Amino acid sequence: HPNGLFGYAVNSRIDANFNYVGDVMLYTVNPKTGFLTSTKEPVAHFSPSHSWVPNLYGLNSTGTKLYIRAFGDTNGNDFYDYPINTKTGLLGSPVYFWHDVGDPYGFVSTIISDQFIALEFDFFAGPVGIRIYANRVYPAGQNPTPIIDCDAAMVAACGDGFGDGSVTQINPSGKYLFIDDQVIGNVIVAAVDTKNQRLEETASSIPGNPQILSFSPDGNLVYAAENAEILVYLFDPSAGVFTANSSFNVPSY
Repeated sequence: HPNGLFGYAVNSRIDANFNYVGDVMLYTVNPKTGFLTSTKEPVAHFSPSHSWVPNLYGLNSTGTKLYIRAFGDTNGNDFYDYPINTKTGLLGSPVYFWHDVGDPYGFVSTIISDQFIALEFDFFAGPVGIRIYANRVYPAGQNPTPIIDCDAAMVAACGDGFGDGSVTQINPSGKYLFIDDQVIGNVIVAAVDTKNQRLEETASSIPGNPQILSFSPDGNLVYAAENAEILVYLFDPSAGVFTANSSFNVPSY
């Protein structure tokens, strides 16, 4: 959690009837050591389901919402947000807000930021690209119109069909989309132009295809984890450029 006082984990399991069940568990954080302590009390519970598995999908920047994905089948995944009591960490009632699309012969990944919901898809017999929507509640069954519909003609990385939506991220300001492109082996930085409904590729990129990509809360630092190496970039959000970088290796135990 952004306040550093608590964190969450999903306890997902299969019951005696071979249904998926799960709970969200609350942990307190020791601010001096960083050690986690379980409160041993579930703050949310998922009813048994044969078709989907619950997992955590992240928090918004202010820590007032916890996003949960109901990982489904080829029909897609459902997303819910739980309001967070920032003093206690307790969760309120879930709000259904998003459903991505499914395909039996491809993948789809949803990227959530404070401003946008981005959908990266790669279907064997269908479209390939990235679509960006406003971050708001979309009722079930609604087919919203994207703000930006990016394909290879707009940005090559949108249409090559080889990316990792778990790494592709929107920076905290909402002005840049970092696109993992496994064809060229780089993370491409593209400016989000909502006025002209376009993504514009910048000259900035991160070499390699990291397993994890993350930002500092102010967006001035970008972290990329590639195997045992952590890359740290100083990013100027006003210009969309990296101004410095360093790296360090994670010790093995």
